[in-house]
Amino acid sequence: MRTTTTTLALLAALSLAALGCADENADGGDTATEQRGPHDPQVQMDTDQIVVEPTEAQPGDTLEVHFPEEMPRGVHFVLEREANGDWHHTYDIATNVHQNEDPRVYEVPDDDFGIDDVGVDGPGPDPVPVPDDAPTGDYRVCTGNAVDNVCAPVTLHSND
Repeated sequence: MRTTTTTLALLAALSLAALGCADENADGGDTATEQRGPHDPQVQMDTDQIVVEPTEAQPGDTLEVHFPEEMPRGVHFVLEREANGDWHHTYDIATNVHQNEDPRVYEVPDDDFGIDDVGVDGPGPDPVPVPDDAPTGDYRVCTGNAVDNVCAPVTLHSND
């Protein structure tokens, strides 16, 4: 029995580490942005399936995400930041369009993040807020829980 419990605990710890839940390095610093990578490694930029307006925004703005081909998707969106040629999962956003509630934004990692598995279709727009404290730079907005996730680019400029 002890071996089974120890094995299960070890498997759970390895699973959490593999999912990127262990984000602190040995000296206690946060390595989340530098090493996280994309939410979905298979995701592709596909501006035929997903269109973000405007393509240039500021922290605090709300983006409108359109789906010209009425792609089925969920209410989970991901904002990924480009750094050194790679994309890094930075924010999770729950649009909550199915509940007529305000969208919720979570900086990754956030243990409180959870989302309803709700299917949405139609052309949108789906409101995706840009966090007030998002650093400027190149980002992409991606579906977070579609069968085949897709992304479209957006650039954030300072509020100055």
